[in-house]
Amino acid sequence: MATITILGAGGWGTALAVMANRHGHTVTLWSPFEDEIESIRRHGQHKKLLPDIPVEPSIHLTCDMRDASCADLVILAVPSFAVASTAEKLRPFLKPGTIVANAGKGLEENTFRRFTQVIEATLPGVSAVALSGPSHAEEVGRGIPTVVVSASKDKAVAKTVQDILMNPTFRIYTREDVIGVELG
Repeated sequence: MATITILGAGGWGTALAVMANRHGHTVTLWSPFEDEIESIRRHGQHKKLLPDIPVEPSIHLTCDMRDASCADLVILAVPSFAVASTAEKLRPFLKPGTIVANAGKGLEENTFRRFTQVIEATLPGVSAVALSGPSHAEEVGRGIPTVVVSASKDKAVAKTVQDILMNPTFRIYTREDVIGVELG
């Protein structure tokens, strides 16, 4: 089992945390908003975005970016405008070789860089992955079968993400076509 930190406690980040936790991983869910973390902790769910999907107490909820320092896999599930700034805040805490997957869609505003490019530029020495698919947070949170793609220039890195996250209800295909996955 892996140690996974998910940055972004919105609907998608929370659903990924619930799914990974359900399948035995050690999961940390981070938000920059203390009130969001406290609400999830208090209600045992993300009432606003994923009502009636339990967030188990075994998921470590935090606002402290340092909690990502032990992760085997970090997943950025933040809005597109926050990818670069979140990666910048993460930089001092990552160990070399950590895999960082972006689970969002879009391009960086103004520069139009793909998010794996943003991750590689901001976090030198990490392995960047695009995790994308036609998926819905509420379905992943409920354990409804879903298919996504893990794409990296390094096939072994894409395969590692597949090995960590894939389970009977979350099927992951791997690709080296990062551009196609990020733009498609």
